[in-house]
Amino acid sequence: MRKRSPHPSRPSSGNRLIDVSSIRSCVSKLATLSDNELQARAADLRDQLSQTPEALQFETEVFALATEAVKRSTGKTYFDVQLQAGEVLARGDLAEMQTGEGKTLVTLLPVFHAFIHGKNVHVSTTNSYLAQRDCEELRPALELLNVSVALLPEENDPAAKQRAYQCDVTYGTGYEFGFDFLRDQLALRNQKRDRLGDAWLRSLNNTSKPQPSLTQSDRQVTIVDEIDSVLIDEANTPLVISFFTDDKADPQPYVIAAQVANSLRAGIDYRVDESQLKITITQNGADHIDTHQRSSVSQKLHRPWRIYVEQALRAKHLMKRDVDYVIQDGKIALVDQHTGRIFPDRKWRDGLHQAIEIREAAELTAETNSFARISRQRFFRMYQRGTGMTGTASDAVDEFKTFFSLPVIPIPLHRPSKRVVMPSRLFADQSSKLHAIVDDAIERSRLGQPVLIGTRTVSQSQNLASLLDSRNAPHEVLNGIQDADEAAVISSAGRCGVITVATNMAGRGTDIKLEADVRAAGGLHVIAAEPNRSRRVDRQLIGRAARQGDPGSCQLFVAADDELVQEFAGPLAKRIRRYATASGEAALEADSILLAAQQRAETQDFKRRQRLMQHDRWIDGVLENLVGETNGRRAG
Repeated sequence: MRKRSPHPSRPSSGNRLIDVSSIRSCVSKLATLSDNELQARAADLRDQLSQTPEALQFETEVFALATEAVKRSTGKTYFDVQLQAGEVLARGDLAEMQTGEGKTLVTLLPVFHAFIHGKNVHVSTTNSYLAQRDCEELRPALELLNVSVALLPEENDPAAKQRAYQCDVTYGTGYEFGFDFLRDQLALRNQKRDRLGDAWLRSLNNTSKPQPSLTQSDRQVTIVDEIDSVLIDEANTPLVISFFTDDKADPQPYVIAAQVANSLRAGIDYRVDESQLKITITQNGADHIDTHQRSSVSQKLHRPWRIYVEQALRAKHLMKRDVDYVIQDGKIALVDQHTGRIFPDRKWRDGLHQAIEIREAAELTAETNSFARISRQRFFRMYQRGTGMTGTASDAVDEFKTFFSLPVIPIPLHRPSKRVVMPSRLFADQSSKLHAIVDDAIERSRLGQPVLIGTRTVSQSQNLASLLDSRNAPHEVLNGIQDADEAAVISSAGRCGVITVATNMAGRGTDIKLEADVRAAGGLHVIAAEPNRSRRVDRQLIGRAARQGDPGSCQLFVAADDELVQEFAGPLAKRIRRYATASGEAALEADSILLAAQQRAETQDFKRRQRLMQHDRWIDGVLENLVGETNGRRAG
């Protein structure tokens, strides 16, 4: 079988399309044109490129037109590095552009480049607030160039969605683009099948088979903001359209499974592997479980009885409240481990969600079965060309190149960074670490320096908030669903003396403006309350400080009982405890050990994504063979 390139139309990354000085020269000439003349020039250029799409002499003017439109509609002028980033995206590579360097504005350059070449574009963001913000910010410049723009509605309104997809550029969340694809696939799957002779009758009447009305337009070009978050961090969370298996859940099997799980003996009846999130039932445990099924469980089950008990054990030992999930209004709501966001509408599969509901005495919901699902990576590869931006791609260069044929091109900073990275501080336990974080934040706040404390989990942010309350220290806490209010809080985190506690990704994509007095106080200080499994997530957090040449600093706090240390650096935990003073702090240097621990965790996570990618390729191969066999039968 022929191996398919993920994006066969990708230009060679070695071919430069433009140079900055040529764009500047062209912009000065375009400045004399009226708005109508600017639109007419864009239309002429599109016609010319439709005749000779490889005409590189026109590419400079494409970027110049976009630059002039941005200047007229927003008053902003592209920096040289932003134009370089636009070129990287236009040729189909991945641009690593640091936090605060103006990625939103850069997006317009590859969008207009694709439009001029006759392609529609889907601009994918991580949440609906950012989609709306970016659409509204760039709409005036795009409409000045006669490019139609729409925001993809999240409610399931087919007519409104079709209108959005008919525009040249559609802004939306990545998951909504994916769900619309799945809905279209369901419509195709459910269309009425031909009866014997139907095709022959249509050929006699010269008619075609009625096709279902599809929502989504052709998937030609996609530009993904924070692309590493989508293709790497959320790789193991597929997009799923589900339906409820029952009108109402029967609690009996879940309750009995929880009782059986509590009666089993760790190490004898089952084993727990926290690093792999795995429960293994021994033969002794299996016999015990089978006995309980015969004596207690009466009704029809959705899966083998042993799985119910395994899920009850998983809920008991592996799933942590205020880490993996929270309870809101008596219901279980999932927490995204990479962003810290809360998703009330997501559910775990195979009875795990119901096992947690029973354990927490929360409202029991019916199980769901999936109608359709697709991985985010596979959906991305369905576009003719896909690219994106992020500030933290360099730690995943090989993965982007191997899996997606996306070279990572670092973009230089507009201004040199003044960020001060302070030595990590190590503590014997969580309590001493959290008290030290609060002491440090309060002292810096007293001196007028704003502090942003990034936490890995919701529970950690709650614990820090309680300690700050006990010290009567004013602060803001963000650990839920991002919306305009959250973005407003994050944007004000640069005010004098403000303390903000947030899960790592809260407010991502929102610019933090510094007050004038704050620069003299040292700029924004970022505290990482715990090392993450991935270096990229740590970099995303510390990238909030010292943006665009502003002063700023950051520091990592580590405890011996942090999850990363416990799972991947056990000897370090022992050393920390051995050398800790009465305050709980140990004067040790451990950055190289922590880096090695993160590399081991990243390798483990990479292998999971690799297995998923192999499964996707197997599915693609099966589908390709089915299409080939079908075409062969038709030809015969």
